[in-house]
Amino acid sequence: ELEKDILYLEQLFDKRRAEDLVRMAKDLASRRRELASLIEKYRQAPSEQAKKQLLAEVARLRGRMQDMLRQMGELARGVSDAHMNAEAMAEMAKGKDVAGGMQRVEEMLAKDDVDAALKELDALGSTLQEMMASLERTAGAPDARTAALSRQLREFQKDLESVEQEQEKVAAQTEK
Repeated sequence: ELEKDILYLEQLFDKRRAEDLVRMAKDLASRRRELASLIEKYRQAPSEQAKKQLLAEVARLRGRMQDMLRQMGELARGVSDAHMNAEAMAEMAKGKDVAGGMQRVEEMLAKDDVDAALKELDALGSTLQEMMASLERTAGAPDARTAALSRQLREFQKDLESVEQEQEKVAAQTEK
């Protein structure tokens, strides 16, 4: 009984970690969209001051993305289920591609190759979408197990109630 409770609690923690991974992936995608809009603004009105601000913003966002990817990796390692952990770790490997992509975007902007930087950001966007879709599947996986466990617990409760009723009948007959 205690073991089932512990397993159930562990599954809830895994589900929470997976949901946190999805939230972080969505935040990464949002930051990528912000960067794309900044690059587009720079493309429309290029200046040396705007370029410096853009590069500073790219560096800041790249640092933030690296922090988030590191946190996502730590969360993914904390997921105890073997299948979920393997899938989450595969997605974290994609995250390393995202970090490298951000560095390539920064280098392209330093060379004033705005079109290539936007193209690289689009590629990053599709990688992030794939990552989010996979993480959302991973986050949804505990729901099926949780539902099965809940069903088992309800069946057990019904069985327990029927046993209690039988015991009360036997006790009443014994008293008579």
